[in-house]
Amino acid sequence: MEPSVSVKIPAEGIINLTPIERQLFDELLRVVEVTHCNTVLRVAGGWVRDKILGLHSDDIDIALDNMMGEDFANLIKQHIHQSSSIGKIKANSEASKHLETACVRIMGLELDIVNLRSEDYTEVSRIPSIRIGTPEEDAFRRDLTINSMFYNLHENVIEDYTRRGMQDLQNKIARTPLPHFQTFLDDPLRILRTVRFAARFNLEIDPEIEQSVRDDSIITALNTKVSRERISKEYTLMVRGKNPHLALEILHSYNLLPIIFKVPSPFESQHEAGYELARTLKQDQDDLNYYSYTTAMLTPYKNANHYKVERKKGHFIPLYEYVLLESLKFSNADTKIICNVLAWIDRTLEILENFDVIEAAYMIKENKEFCTMVIEIAAHIKAKSIDQDLVVEAVEKVHKQIHDNRLGEFWKEKPLLTGADAKKYFRVNGVEIGKLLEDVLKWQILNRNGSKEEVIEVLKLSYEFISD
Repeated sequence: MEPSVSVKIPAEGIINLTPIERQLFDELLRVVEVTHCNTVLRVAGGWVRDKILGLHSDDIDIALDNMMGEDFANLIKQHIHQSSSIGKIKANSEASKHLETACVRIMGLELDIVNLRSEDYTEVSRIPSIRIGTPEEDAFRRDLTINSMFYNLHENVIEDYTRRGMQDLQNKIARTPLPHFQTFLDDPLRILRTVRFAARFNLEIDPEIEQSVRDDSIITALNTKVSRERISKEYTLMVRGKNPHLALEILHSYNLLPIIFKVPSPFESQHEAGYELARTLKQDQDDLNYYSYTTAMLTPYKNANHYKVERKKGHFIPLYEYVLLESLKFSNADTKIICNVLAWIDRTLEILENFDVIEAAYMIKENKEFCTMVIEIAAHIKAKSIDQDLVVEAVEKVHKQIHDNRLGEFWKEKPLLTGADAKKYFRVNGVEIGKLLEDVLKWQILNRNGSKEEVIEVLKLSYEFISD
């Protein structure tokens, strides 16, 4: 399809400003007028896309054509009283330091202010050297045409310098402004961003993009040019965003899952098995998607005794923990949550087979609010080997038993006795204290209305009581 010839499109009826946006833009135009700085103010990228789609957006990036972001931010500070102090987002390279982004808060809205840019890439890095550019150069450096449009505040027009942005947004197509092979080779992160936006907005990806993504040189560039932190950030945005199942489907079809869930040598990627499980999960709340899809992808490595890797000299950890920490760069807190779930899957399969109230309570205590996710993933694994109706019946039975035994929030309950209580009432120390507290917990599980006094009486049968 040939691109449209119109660069400027009247924004009336397409971009509907909120009252606060209208007030903000009027104030910014007033700053230009009273200071005679003669800069043209444009809102760039995602805000324009979202407004055209009728979506709310707080992501306001102001692009300037003849001055630095910090300089204009200082003018704002001088002439708009409802503005905050100025912050800066540092440039990626020393050569581009003079082009840093200025951040300022006005009327409760966060603004990033920067000049229009042009980028030059080298073969060894995805971080470009940046110079001041024209609107057209700035548009063509963007990852996708739908993200390349500007809203010109002065003229109230949408500027589509690629001449494809509006058309691709209307036709729901993900396309790169520049030839896709070179743009992905320059910055391979754009591959993952393409997947994320395609999933988020349910776009059809330009068929030629897949050919580039499968090229060995592009895969090598993605592995060598992009940090694990940036890969992790894009993955996280995918599974915490809209349509995470579609994002995983695209990642799978492009064979990108082994890159995201990278395993160290000599292990081989088990992403196919992980994906087959992940694709059966239902979409839930954003945070649960993040945990459940990631857990499913790592389930093939759940046998921690078989899949171990040396993280530090002499210190071995489960392979799934290594992937979470080193490949996905997850936080320690998120890693612990997912590791707990993975560690409990096999035991939860046993719970589904033969319900054990103590084992179920321990599972709930260890996994807290994620206990339902453990059951769901275990159920999906079980569904591979037995009839689906039997699995549904087993899951319903487990949930009923948990409800009937009032264990749903067992992880919030405090133990009837503490370590200090154990030493106060019984002649125990060291290992014995741990065993006694374990007995307390088991008794508490089986006696849901039990009291501290009652459990002490029971413990007197097994431990030496300290009489008054």
